Amino acid sequence: MATHTQSPDDSPNDLVPVDTARTYLRIRPADTPLDARTLETQFRRLHRLEPRSGGGVLDKLRGSARPTIEWVLTTTGSSTGITYLVGIDDEELLDGLERVLRSMLPDSSEFERVTHTPESLLSPAIDPVGVEYRGVTTHAKDWQTRLQPFTDLRPASTDDRATPRIPLAGFVETMADAACPITYQVLLTPKPDWSTDADVRRLDLREGTDTVGGRLSNAVFGPSPEGEGTDHLLAADRERLAHLDDRDCSRSFVVNARAV
Repeated sequence: MATHTQSPDDSPNDLVPVDTARTYLRIRPADTPLDARTLETQFRRLHRLEPRSGGGVLDKLRGSARPTIEWVLTTTGSSTGITYLVGIDDEELLDGLERVLRSMLPDSSEFERVTHTPESLLSPAIDPVGVEYRGVTTHAKDWQTRLQPFTDLRPASTDDRATPRIPLAGFVETMADAACPITYQVLLTPKPDWSTDADVRRLDLREGTDTVGGRLSNAVFGPSPEGEGTDHLLAADRERLAHLDDRDCSRSFVVNARAV
């Protein structure tokens, strides 16, 4: 699945108005494990969701015609479990969103359409405390490199200590056991094709000009000879090149996450 943290060039997603009623798909998940290949295929379909009008050419170039998909997990602080909601800012696309989600999730998952305002998901009895999650990289352009593949995180054995845990699994367990209401929100927006940016980055990495230090070194000692390959690069830069080659630049998403 091609996802990345927000790059410096991305415009932040608009916050969902807290007093605006919206239709959500409430999902009761099945116990059947998710299939990584199915998830990847269906997220590609999510990336292609757009209004029937499609917007004008200029809108597509600006990315303004692209919808934002909202995923919400919420608990009441009691033993009623977690409520899973998915919505989209253009309700004309809700039918298409539901079709993709039904293909993504096991057949035994249950779907229901409900109406909520975001503020209704918060308890008026407490003062809300929130956190926004931000990706941290060692290099400003490392938003372009891939996340750890989901298939690498699936347990290879019954020993939980043998492999990393699936991201957010511990957080979901905490939500289910917490005594206070919690709402976790993810906004997912298709990112326009950034293949040109990736090509420029590959060239910079191969020529050693991806950093200020590299550019200074090239200015003093000259660039690396053509045809030298990547053996002269640092291991981290060779890994960045491999990540860029693995990325589908035409099917990426901008992700914003926060919890209250």
